[in-house]
Amino acid sequence: MRLYNTLTNKIEDFKEIEENKVKIYCCGPTVYDYPHIGNLRTFCAVDFLIRTFEYFNYDVLYVMNITDVDDKIIKNVLEQKISLKEYTLKYEKIFFESIEKLNIRKANHYPRATEHINEMIEIIKKLLEKGVAYKAEDGSIYYSISKFKDYGKLSKIKIENLKAGVRVNVDEYDKENLVDFALWKAYNENDGDVYWETEIGKGRPGWHIECSAMNRKYLNQPFDIHAGGIDLIFPHHENEIAQSEGAFETTLANYWFHVNHLIVEGQKMSKSLKNIITIKDIDNSLALRLLYLQTHYRNKLNFTFENYNGSKTALNSLLAFSNNIFDIMTYFHFQKNENISINSNIKQIVDTYIQEFELSLKDDLNTPKAISLLFELMNSINTIINKNPKQINYFDAEYIFNSIKRTDEVFGLKLTEFEKIPDEIKDLMLKRNEFRKNKQYEQADIIRNEILNRGYIVEDTAWGSRVRKKI
Repeated sequence: MRLYNTLTNKIEDFKEIEENKVKIYCCGPTVYDYPHIGNLRTFCAVDFLIRTFEYFNYDVLYVMNITDVDDKIIKNVLEQKISLKEYTLKYEKIFFESIEKLNIRKANHYPRATEHINEMIEIIKKLLEKGVAYKAEDGSIYYSISKFKDYGKLSKIKIENLKAGVRVNVDEYDKENLVDFALWKAYNENDGDVYWETEIGKGRPGWHIECSAMNRKYLNQPFDIHAGGIDLIFPHHENEIAQSEGAFETTLANYWFHVNHLIVEGQKMSKSLKNIITIKDIDNSLALRLLYLQTHYRNKLNFTFENYNGSKTALNSLLAFSNNIFDIMTYFHFQKNENISINSNIKQIVDTYIQEFELSLKDDLNTPKAISLLFELMNSINTIINKNPKQINYFDAEYIFNSIKRTDEVFGLKLTEFEKIPDEIKDLMLKRNEFRKNKQYEQADIIRNEILNRGYIVEDTAWGSRVRKKI
């Protein structure tokens, strides 16, 4: 595996800390609203990364945090006059429903920030002891970035631009505000009833300390890969490094994996432009997943409904191909002849596909190349079938189908997971087949249209007619 490392700004050979084991931490959702398709792109890209490691037989330990307390959440909780827990659990549930629709595999752990206050306190105390943190007049505790010589090594900002003695209490800020940041925010009336009574004072954690505490608890330090959206490089990930390495004087993570922005119709998503798209606006989440695959994770993805609809068409083609190969296997299942071997041409096409698929994944997770290879495989096999449908035998079809199934473990498009057809649709197909058998084609077409209206596609092949769910 070769991966781009944001820390060094170059593609590097991946070397795990512990042989054949990979520890990955991804900054997860802030549960204050529906995750938009830009957030989901990051989580999908990390899912592709994890599936790739698993494809190559690595044992992956994956942790994604849940940010359930920060400035935005507290503001909304106070405005809506509900408890912190009631508010965040609602959006946590929506997050898990969203990633399930996208077929994103679950992490091993989803630690919540509010359940790890003690771990945060311990790191803050250590930073105070080392003189890297200090308490302000109001009781808030800040990180002194001038005390950490490597500050800026991830985002490549220059500490000479530090505004000495200036502090910032908000969670999110830009590179123009290179100032000391809050580790612990002393209680004030704007926090309502969101606070903790601790040995370092009454208050709540800053956003950045949350991840430092949780990734250390579940992955220790150093771990292999820290992932997240490109927007988190500064200040969040830069501050994580400062906190974790300042406290424990060892590397936080060896590789930093960042996913680029998703824009909509050439513009940044924003409430003011009213162009924020969530999973609610997507009628086929696997088509969105395919769209993610078709742009490299380090490139910007320009989402348009035109390219999304194109992705639906492309997914439909892949599903039809997979169904067709499965039908060939079924058709020949009881006609297997042990004296027949795999067609050498078919085997070469499939083997070349697998070989190039693996090379593309090892090349900095090149999913656009990998998915294009699947389309090439489909076109090559379809060309052979169209010339002479019966020249492919059971073993050919099985070899092709297993290669699709194997590589779809990375793609996650459910290409070989066929949806159960309802009995009423099966009954309609039986009637249609009877009409076709009796050459009553007009009546057969009426039933075909009825099946289509119910959301299913009828396909007539050399191996008979089949029906599948329309996407």
